[in-house]
Amino acid sequence: MLGAAPASRRLAVALTGAANGISAALLFPLLSDLIPGDRAGEFTGFGTAAWELAQPLGAMLGGLSADLTGTLRTTLLFAGLALLVAAVLLVPVHPERSEEHGSDD
Repeated sequence: MLGAAPASRRLAVALTGAANGISAALLFPLLSDLIPGDRAGEFTGFGTAAWELAQPLGAMLGGLSADLTGTLRTTLLFAGLALLVAAVLLVPVHPERSEEHGSDD
């Protein structure tokens, strides 16, 4: 079905896949720096579960929003606002690095 899609849709799907791969590749090294080594499996499992749940749920809610409003702008505006709120909430967080990895101080 994707083969029949216009080039712009194929490009959008390719860029989405690339962004997904890049963010996943950046998530796990960061996670390993911030958690104790003996709990790495637990936190990696939680992170992966949240990631895998958020993707289909976000697509479903985004599609529903687009259907209800008649445009993707509402969905994209909400996603941008959610990203800003997350950034504001995370900026003051300064977790201590695990003993295993040492500290930069």
